[in-house]
Amino acid sequence: MWFNMCVEKIVNGKVINMKKVLALVLVLVMLVSTSVIAFANSPGVGGGNGSDEISWDDIVNAGYSKGDYNRDGKISAYDARLAIQAAAEVITPKSADIKLCDFNGDGKITAYDAREILKIAAEQ
Repeated sequence: MWFNMCVEKIVNGKVINMKKVLALVLVLVMLVSTSVIAFANSPGVGGGNGSDEISWDDIVNAGYSKGDYNRDGKISAYDARLAIQAAAEVITPKSADIKLCDFNGDGKITAYDAREILKIAAEQ
């Protein structure tokens, strides 16, 4: 009975069906979550298992620069953001990401590496 009372609500003199509002909210949540999952699985953005071995020569020959995490051809604050997410283990860097963004040579992406990427981005 309580649910039936909440199904319709009057806003500014118009009756709004709350079932439709709830359905719209659920659709939006599903779209956003699907987009986040697709983004996380895209190349250069983590989501991999780190087993994609690649040499530094392959990276250089492909034209990527040190610090270009997403491999878009430019080093930006977005690359630093991805690096800090990798350092915080929000995303899983692939081996190519580590080779591109490990500035201190410890074999992982850390906050130090993200800072170095941000310094490079600021200089451009």
